[in-house]
Amino acid sequence: MKNTEEQQRIQLKTAARNIVVKVGTRVLTNKGRVDYEQLSKLVHQLHELGSQDRRVTLVSSGAVGTAMTLLNSDRPKGLGDLQAFAAIGQAELIHLYNKEFTKFGRYAAQVLLTADDMNHRKRYLNLRNTFFALFELGATPIVNENDCVATDEIAITFGDNDRLAATVAMLVDADLLIILSDVDSLYSRHPSDLAAKRISFVESIDESVANLASDSTGLGSDGQFSKGGMSSKISAAKMATSAGIPAIVAGGRVENILPKLLSAESHGTLFGSVQPSMSSWKRWLKSSTEAVGKLVVDEGAVQAIHQNGKSLLPIGVKQISGDFQKGDLVLIGGPNGNVVAHGVSNYSSTDAAKICGQHSERIAECLGRNADSELVHRNNLVLV
Repeated sequence: MKNTEEQQRIQLKTAARNIVVKVGTRVLTNKGRVDYEQLSKLVHQLHELGSQDRRVTLVSSGAVGTAMTLLNSDRPKGLGDLQAFAAIGQAELIHLYNKEFTKFGRYAAQVLLTADDMNHRKRYLNLRNTFFALFELGATPIVNENDCVATDEIAITFGDNDRLAATVAMLVDADLLIILSDVDSLYSRHPSDLAAKRISFVESIDESVANLASDSTGLGSDGQFSKGGMSSKISAAKMATSAGIPAIVAGGRVENILPKLLSAESHGTLFGSVQPSMSSWKRWLKSSTEAVGKLVVDEGAVQAIHQNGKSLLPIGVKQISGDFQKGDLVLIGGPNGNVVAHGVSNYSSTDAAKICGQHSERIAECLGRNADSELVHRNNLVLV
């Protein structure tokens, strides 16, 4: 075990006081039906972490699988039927969690989210306040996507709960994200390959790491019930670590896996944090997809904001798209169009077009008034 890995795992033992745990459908079900014993074991572990004075949020899949159990039915294929199953299953799932938590004098609190809730700043702040109030009451938030109203959520993997968990981790200022899967780790090859070797530590997630996973890696043999494979778990880990939150992907059916991870035992794959923890404001900027415009910049501007931590000046902007106002969230793309940052614009799209490519000294001349020298200030900009 590398010293860097050992040091980070030991540090998490004491430093991880606010933890988001994501549990996948395959961990909670057996052949598509709810595994009641496994759910009970999970709640016992969550209680144990709570007894160590740690705040725990659970992002739980399994609503559709729970409905399949109740209705003794196969998984439906139509979107409307999937949403109906999610509605039925979610009610039962939260009941099962609450039934187990009350054995320890605790309560489960249902929180259903959509991407829209996370994108709007006011709703985002209201959600933060709700989570922190739940923590003060000693309740355990149980989070899932609000599949009944989020029409994209069930049908495509953009709405998988791995990414939702990473977003929730940023929302609640988590110290650690744990993704519990039916596969106990990231491997050098598909886990079914006898030559596959467990990768216990990833210092940073680059293309070589992403290439280790395909959408089939991490899924069971039938591929029927869960939405996110290992690729989505790596994507979620990248979201978290780039916001200063380390992440662990581990086997959800390993006995007492959560207490073991928080005792610095080397299970699963630890994805190390690549930068210091971000402020809540910058975490929101990073996670939001509410952008209403885009600024395409030259290579010099990319280097200035990416490597030197500078503000974005008008002279580096080559193209503007979208209709936005001062204070709106915009995407910042490099010469090839790839998004490199999110930021809040100091100008409307109309005014930005007038000063695009100009030196800051000419802004007043172009607009006929004095104005900010930065198009996007570094305090309102975050790399992605």
